[in-house]
Amino acid sequence: MLYCLQIAPTKEAATEGEIVAIVPRELYGSIFHLTRKRWRKYHGSRHIVTERMMPGYVFIDSDRIDELYEYLKQVPALTKLLNYRTYDPEGLRDDFAQLDASETAWIRHLAMGEGAAAPGMIDISGVELQEGGKVRVVRGPLVGMEKQIRRIDLHRGVAYLGVEILGREVELLVGVEDLERIR
Repeated sequence: MLYCLQIAPTKEAATEGEIVAIVPRELYGSIFHLTRKRWRKYHGSRHIVTERMMPGYVFIDSDRIDELYEYLKQVPALTKLLNYRTYDPEGLRDDFAQLDASETAWIRHLAMGEGAAAPGMIDISGVELQEGGKVRVVRGPLVGMEKQIRRIDLHRGVAYLGVEILGREVELLVGVEDLERIR
């Protein structure tokens, strides 16, 4: 089951390293943060850059979340396991916010799908614009996710995805390139 950790922004890789060093490996399956590749133009030419996709958040896969939580308390860096409050007959209770199946599916599809250079690294997708403003994703992690694409800005080289995470609608940017422009 996939859970989300809130951490200090810009410290994703360092915090992952601390977690790997302190938390026993049998308590989690994978740990990653989302980064994206995209084209940027500077100094008169186009370059591929890597950017944080969700700064301040790390995803961790675990079936033993209560034990993992106890070990996370030992990590010196900020690691807040996202949770929500529920009411039951005994009073107020905090439960850890587990990502549901659809949220886990799109995160795994983007972050660990075919051709992923590293866990969490979202590569540039190749798109073709068709008549009527339709978009066809030809290659890359956005294949099969055409319904989540809200709009595409080919000048900036990004697609805006509308996805739900922990019950909130979020807009994420993913790198794209126009295959017609390349030919």
